[in-house]
Amino acid sequence: MIFIIGTVGNICTCVVITRNRSMHTHTNFYLFSLALSDLVVLFLGLPMELYGVIDFAYPYQFSEWVCKGRAYLIEFTSYASILVICSFTVERWLAICHPLRSQSSPKVSRAYMTIMLMWTISAISALPMGFIVKINRLPLPEWALDQPWIGTVSEDYMTVKDTQFCAMDVDQPEQQKRLIYFAFIAFFMVPVRVRTSTSVVKKRGKSEGILK
Repeated sequence: MIFIIGTVGNICTCVVITRNRSMHTHTNFYLFSLALSDLVVLFLGLPMELYGVIDFAYPYQFSEWVCKGRAYLIEFTSYASILVICSFTVERWLAICHPLRSQSSPKVSRAYMTIMLMWTISAISALPMGFIVKINRLPLPEWALDQPWIGTVSEDYMTVKDTQFCAMDVDQPEQQKRLIYFAFIAFFMVPVRVRTSTSVVKKRGKSEGILK
């Protein structure tokens, strides 16, 4: 249901904005960007999750390139959505608190350049995810390392056969922590700070305008 409603709704948003020149406004450009990123997540993320629930979790049936590409694109578009929302928040803040500065440059071209910049930053920031994600195998228990059983052990004699799963490299825990901390700070803490700061300033600006 989420897949159907999300797909239809976001496709309709993109089609309506694209075909109607009257809707080529800076606000709708931000909405178009969000709809596009949502479609990528819906097409790449949800089907894989459903496949893992309906079918067996092991072994992973796709290639390592599919594993890495899916992880990278989902991370990339998630970052892009967050940064675009932050950019739109700053745009609204400028329009309310600094209207003259906001009108100093064309809004549509500024929105287009901002969206392109946010997507570029997101694409670069998501690169580590594409490198650290790989097809892992469940390790053999320590007590079984010295007595590998025929038919249950992989070629490396260290992992269980047919237990492939797509995830961050289990052999790089420190890199996993760094990546998680980076994403938490850059794409959660900073956007929350920007959102709350601009909200307070906008409310203050509106109240001062009413008093005047």
